[in-house]
Amino acid sequence: MKRQEAFEHQGRPVVVDYGRSGAYYGILEQTSAAPRKIWEGRVRIQQAHRLPDVEKKEAVHDFNLETITVPGTKIYAADDRTPASYEHSVVQLLEKEISSPLVPYSDKKEWKHLLHSLSVTFTPEPKEPQEESYIYYEIHRSRGNVFLREAPDGQALDIEDCPFELEISPAGLPWRRAVHYYDMYFRNDHGQIFELQEHDHVRIHSDQFRPFAIFLNELEDPSRYSLVKNIHSNGFSKEDLIECHNHLLYQLMQEPEETSFTGVNFLYFRKQQSVLIVQHHYERILHAEDEDYVFDRFEITTDKGVRNLFIYTNSFARGQ
Repeated sequence: MKRQEAFEHQGRPVVVDYGRSGAYYGILEQTSAAPRKIWEGRVRIQQAHRLPDVEKKEAVHDFNLETITVPGTKIYAADDRTPASYEHSVVQLLEKEISSPLVPYSDKKEWKHLLHSLSVTFTPEPKEPQEESYIYYEIHRSRGNVFLREAPDGQALDIEDCPFELEISPAGLPWRRAVHYYDMYFRNDHGQIFELQEHDHVRIHSDQFRPFAIFLNELEDPSRYSLVKNIHSNGFSKEDLIECHNHLLYQLMQEPEETSFTGVNFLYFRKQQSVLIVQHHYERILHAEDEDYVFDRFEITTDKGVRNLFIYTNSFARGQ
């Protein structure tokens, strides 16, 4: 920022860039310029803008609400941003680093230690709405088989018949939903085909790994819609789910060669002092060529004596 620009920018937001020690957002309170010397600015730091290098991670403690005098070469104009405490801004940056698939595992361990120390030192604030959470995988090929491997733990996921909705970012394009087509090729919702390269990233929304999401994924659309609507009409939501006993999933995993399944699933919801229980009686008959047979019978009961029952079988749903 030039000297005259800095003078006119007094009282407005700036970023102070300390290189490997991080960058920090604040308000330029005053400028001074001695003859034939670089101008200086007095900046009141408000938030962290960029984390320091891991080796200098303790620098985040040095700028907490400090007023510092900085050479003008380190000061850059910035836009206004949402008010937040210094501590909260550091925590947000740390959480972003820890969740990034591009950050080495050793660095993530250091950031986690720092985050833990901050959680003890700083007074926690109410959480702001966070960005959606995804689990990132790398795509690999081995002996002709294509699979996904989670980083950094290395857990593998077979891509054939994968039950989860995938998202891809081919050649750095924006993320879009897609299904595995064959080999390293994926098809999006519009029928376009994209080829990924080995080690490219594929992501899955973390909600899909939650028991209730897996349970809903096993239902057909009319059955799923009726169940969710009934739960909501009784004043409950997925956030109130305490237990999801998914016996159908257990059968599908334990008996992969079986084609006929019957049983009961249980959902247990609690909200303050109220309770709602769902009994899901099901029957599934899988056919290699024809349409599978699906039967669902839901009994929904609250502790206040409200009871609802509805049935779905392949082509119709009826309630009573």
